[in-house]
Amino acid sequence: MMLRRDVILLIMCCVLAFAATVYALPEATVTVTLTETSEAFPNPMKGFRPSRYIQNSEFPAGEYVTVVKQYIMYTDLESSPDDDADKIRTWSDAMWEGIEDRNLKVIPRVVIVYPNGPYGGEYWPDGLSGRSQVYRWLTDAYKSRMRAFIAKLGEAWDDDPRVAAIEIGLWGQWGEHHISPLQLPNRGGDRIPYDIQLVIGTAVQNAFKNKKALVRYPETFTNHDFGYHWDSFALPDDKQSGDRIIRRQIWRTQMISGEVAYDWGDQTDLGGSPNGTLSSAAHTDYVIGWIERSHASSLGWIAEYSPLAPNVAENAVRMQKALGYRFVVDSATYTSEVEPGDTLSLSFDVRNIGNAPFYYAWPVQVSLMNAKHELFWSALAHIDIRNWLPGGPYTMADSFALPDDLPHGGYTLALAVLDPAGGLPSLRFANEQYFTGGYTPLGGVSVGGAAVPANSNSYDSLYKDRSLRYIVGGETVETPEDTQTYPPIEEEVILEEINAVYVPGNLAFQKPVTVSSTETQYDNYAPKATDGDPATRWSSEWDIDPSWIAVDLEDEHIIDHVNLIWEWSYAEHYKIQVSPDGEEWTDVYETEEGRGNREEIFFDPVQTRHVRVFLIKRALQWGYSLYEVEVFAARR
Repeated sequence: MMLRRDVILLIMCCVLAFAATVYALPEATVTVTLTETSEAFPNPMKGFRPSRYIQNSEFPAGEYVTVVKQYIMYTDLESSPDDDADKIRTWSDAMWEGIEDRNLKVIPRVVIVYPNGPYGGEYWPDGLSGRSQVYRWLTDAYKSRMRAFIAKLGEAWDDDPRVAAIEIGLWGQWGEHHISPLQLPNRGGDRIPYDIQLVIGTAVQNAFKNKKALVRYPETFTNHDFGYHWDSFALPDDKQSGDRIIRRQIWRTQMISGEVAYDWGDQTDLGGSPNGTLSSAAHTDYVIGWIERSHASSLGWIAEYSPLAPNVAENAVRMQKALGYRFVVDSATYTSEVEPGDTLSLSFDVRNIGNAPFYYAWPVQVSLMNAKHELFWSALAHIDIRNWLPGGPYTMADSFALPDDLPHGGYTLALAVLDPAGGLPSLRFANEQYFTGGYTPLGGVSVGGAAVPANSNSYDSLYKDRSLRYIVGGETVETPEDTQTYPPIEEEVILEEINAVYVPGNLAFQKPVTVSSTETQYDNYAPKATDGDPATRWSSEWDIDPSWIAVDLEDEHIIDHVNLIWEWSYAEHYKIQVSPDGEEWTDVYETEEGRGNREEIFFDPVQTRHVRVFLIKRALQWGYSLYEVEVFAARR
């Protein structure tokens, strides 16, 4: 009897479980597909970036402008060492008043020397006078003053939402880290010296924890994580700077900007002016090619174009789309029917079809809005948009607890990216589905069984919406921890141009090379000293004496002649050595009067397989750098 009762209870439990499985209502979800817009439109910290020069009384405007570079006289911010960060804040509040209502941000560059600028073009603070301009750049007093001043800048600007990033000026003409046509002592060139780079770079990294910083030359500040502003963007005469920026591959975390120079060099591919570039599809394609390779976010000077000129507007659209990021939501799947207190689930696919990431962790807002586009509920997703590198799609998934008191009704589910300064929508997705105010609508959600709003094809223009703004001095919205999963980052393949020229009789041409050290931050590797390309070079690490470079001729030869083609970092004292096995070396030539440039060196004929240039004393403060080492057989 007990057995029968147990069997009956077991059967009843199975039936109930089966009934629960059969009759449990599945969560109502929908999947929607969104469309990329054909519009170009202003978006924060990307696109055409004009400059506000010292002599300008207001910020320039433009159809896509959201960020402006501003040159600032040092003495506007500090004259006396006793001036504190409050003086910088006071100046900033007066100079930048109201820019938040235009959704405009600034990239400031502080300058001490601004040739042909107002008030004599020099803005040295009290206590930094000296015998000459060159002398003043190099003094311990200057270094000490910069450390203290940069700390004050950080106090004033690191948390200021009006500052998009900073360009590290402070040294050289226009703050560009060169003093041309002047020269440093002891044939030291015209670039910012290494010890000054360390002082300024370290001070900036200590003072600015929240802002990106950019420097002029990719061969400087290599001990620091800074982005670059290429001052002659896409100019063939300065191609080396562009190539170096590309090889550094720092764009995933550091901002790349630039300025198309129209006042010097070969203008064949640039058209000689902003309108000259943008009125030509070919010229525009040429610049866009450099944007794609360098991953540039913004460009100056070219931003001064006139959109009314023939063909300019349409090519400006193409360039604005190429600069920086461009996020497109392809599709979304979400819970379409909920009750107050339920969980709303959402996943969406997003691609970045631009050429750079967005460099700050701005929060992604998910909201429910009524038919008047008024928000009834919102939450922040666990997403860090800095991970949306060019490419994708990236699948974002999150779930949200709805409030118990959420009114019944039909709502539209929407996405927005907020400026943390005040928590207002600012960065927009490049989708046709757009509501004025910064919202990307996904579709309808029913709360409590109410009818959802009908799908509408009536959307607003991203380009025409100028209502976006942020708040200075208000609450800062923090981005929740990112809980998403991202695919591995694919290594970017950099195709270098090798323009090898074989010099007849050169036994070292494209032969194996070993060196004592390599300045890897510039990709100046050993094989470049024998590749035959006059534009590539090997360079040693800085401040290492002695150093050496050795060539394996791969066979025994009788030689009597070596050519050394130096970059400007040459050796005053060096030896030419030979070896049959690369282990034991014999001197065949020595000089303490190295001249740099191109040196042709002759010695008594000697049979050898290995040739080494043993570098004993540097002529300059950096390392050693050779474009080419050439070795020739003895004349019979």
